Amino acid sequence: MVGRLEYSDFSNDEKHPIILPRNSSLTGLIVQDEHICMKHGGITTTLEKIRSRFWVPKGRQIVQKIIRRCLICKRYSAKSADQLTSQLPEDIIAQTPPF
Repeated sequence: MVGRLEYSDFSNDEKHPIILPRNSSLTGLIVQDEHICMKHGGITTTLEKIRSRFWVPKGRQIVQKIIRRCLICKRYSAKSADQLTSQLPEDIIAQTPPF
């Protein structure tokens, strides 16, 4: 049976991807490995790399979950703390004669 992708320039893996179950531990390991291989890339980068060989139902949600758990990504995306400043003492802001 010939489909719409039969005459495209895609590779055979892209035309006929392996379907992975979304709740499988193997799927999580593959997503985690591709995330690390892509140098801790974002959701789109990791998902694009996975979709070149595999198809995961609700893949974006699985990639988001894996990236949220990644300690290296958490470290680099963490917000720095705001400096807390206290009020100036009253004797510094009170008007006094110069001498």
